[in-house]
Amino acid sequence: MFHNREMERRALEEIVRSNKMEVFLLYGRRRVGKTALLRNAFDYEKPLFYTGKRIAATEQLKQFSQVVASMFPVAGIRFETWQDALQAIFELSAKEPLIVVLDEFPYMVENATEIVSILQALIDTYEMKSQLKLFLCGSSMSFMEGLLSSDNPLFGRKTGYMKLRPLSFKHLPLFFPDRDYHQLMDLYAILGGIPLYLNLPDRPSSLLENIDKLFISLGAPLKEEPLFILMPLL
Repeated sequence: MFHNREMERRALEEIVRSNKMEVFLLYGRRRVGKTALLRNAFDYEKPLFYTGKRIAATEQLKQFSQVVASMFPVAGIRFETWQDALQAIFELSAKEPLIVVLDEFPYMVENATEIVSILQALIDTYEMKSQLKLFLCGSSMSFMEGLLSSDNPLFGRKTGYMKLRPLSFKHLPLFFPDRDYHQLMDLYAILGGIPLYLNLPDRPSSLLENIDKLFISLGAPLKEEPLFILMPLL
């Protein structure tokens, strides 16, 4: 279920309606709902949506090329370099409005560090003639916040950014309309405001039964979640 985020959706929709090139950074901790927000905000816009993966740079470029080719037959070739691939996007956006979402952007750059510098040059070149709405999204807080720093090639090129935060307690009735205030407090104390977690409890089960199903029993979906969250810091 997708709940709330009305303000965030309106902000993204406003960017899409602008009459200039936009370069927007969206970031936040894992499972906070970044991808869901982007897909819901652009549900009717049919953006070029690519999710980066931890794979070899050549395979990443191949998969990106396939996504571009599936949307734009004129670009239906396999790009040999990231310069060719990204320039094709900017060329297309000079002819018609284009929304491009690069989800998990840090994974794309991990084995192809030149991407950031290529984007810098293309943004500078096409700034006055492109109708591109480029959204760079990622869960690596240090990487995404690094894009905002003065020593990064993209410094000064972004037109906006948003750190997506967990939902607040007041939004819990959207997920659990049948629970009273005290029950909601219990759930919020255990699950916080992470949308994915809030969609996991079994509604008919009691609180203790859900704790066992989600955190304790063999194969529980959140059993190792603390380790996965802390692993990048170790």
